[in-house]
Amino acid sequence: MDTRLRYGLGVLVLGLGNLAVGVSQFAVGDQPTLTVVLELGVGILLTGFGAAVVDNPDRIDLDQISTRVLQAVGWVGIVLGGLMMVWSAVVVVGAL
Repeated sequence: MDTRLRYGLGVLVLGLGNLAVGVSQFAVGDQPTLTVVLELGVGILLTGFGAAVVDNPDRIDLDQISTRVLQAVGWVGIVLGGLMMVWSAVVVVGAL
């Protein structure tokens, strides 16, 4: 998999994780409204940026950023975003 594509997927999954946490906290959580709005806002921005990079990985210039940084951000985003979605599902199921 191309490093830039993995980076885009990582940012996309991280954005989806933020959206999942925001929606679950809005629906059944006890976080303050401002925190939920911030989670949703960050989620929208990350999802949009990640989707744009997945759509066209050439948007990322490899001369401007290290390949290792792109790989690290990609993997961390995929793992962390996935865990955020799982945690959100556990919160919702636990509240039912």
